[in-house]
Amino acid sequence: MPVPTAADNCAGSARMVRHEPATGLKAVPNEELEYVPGRFIVNRIVRPRLTCACCERFMQAPLPSRPIKRGRPGPGLLAHVLVSKYADHLPLYRQSQIFDREGLDLDRSTLADWVGKSTALLEPLAGRIAQLYADEKEARGSPPDRRAELRRAHAAPVFDELEQWLAAQLTKISGKSPLASAIRYTLARMERTRPYLEHGILELDNNAAERGMRSVALGRKNYLFVGSEAGGKAAAIAYTLVATAKLNGVDPQAWLADTLARIPDYKITKVDELLPWHWNG
Repeated sequence: MPVPTAADNCAGSARMVRHEPATGLKAVPNEELEYVPGRFIVNRIVRPRLTCACCERFMQAPLPSRPIKRGRPGPGLLAHVLVSKYADHLPLYRQSQIFDREGLDLDRSTLADWVGKSTALLEPLAGRIAQLYADEKEARGSPPDRRAELRRAHAAPVFDELEQWLAAQLTKISGKSPLASAIRYTLARMERTRPYLEHGILELDNNAAERGMRSVALGRKNYLFVGSEAGGKAAAIAYTLVATAKLNGVDPQAWLADTLARIPDYKITKVDELLPWHWNG
């Protein structure tokens, strides 16, 4: 910013003032928060064509794997579309309008196609999360003794692993941090949670699931319908993954962008390694 050369109504010239602790005279910094609209980039992939000096056959490196074969969107853009719709409840037609303001012609039908193909790619992850809930579903409705038996077999190892993991995190972070306080709070109450594993008459609290369903209702209100059975399946997959990422303290867009970039080449037998609670960012 411009520096004044003289005081108002004075002919004298201005000079720099040293910092004086007694008077506090010094340059005073001011800050303001500004917003820069999201930017789009085009990744250009150049693959030189080579020829063999012996047989004269042409050779060219294969294209790197993409979330959508022969598609234009990169994993970051796909993650943005999914999070905007299923976490921020922004219908695709509104996203199309926003993209148009940025100079991008992306029709709603194009975005819908991207949602369908990217959620199909992510379906194995949603299936593994669903298995966790299937364990409790299997126990629900059974006699108390049977429910306790199933919980000890399936849920108890999860509780043990969680307790050990939380204790391990305390050794890696500052003991005065809010996160450390939260972990200690949780560890102190782990024993209060364990009776659920031993007594089949107890129900697991469902409040968190009820709160999670609010986003579905809000999204449904904004875009009215899912369009088709396939659209409903895509929504179920996206809602499952976005909610799971949030519950694990993971940024859904960052995780989805990374996962969509990696999952095309991932072995299906190891795909659970991509789940949010294994993600390091």
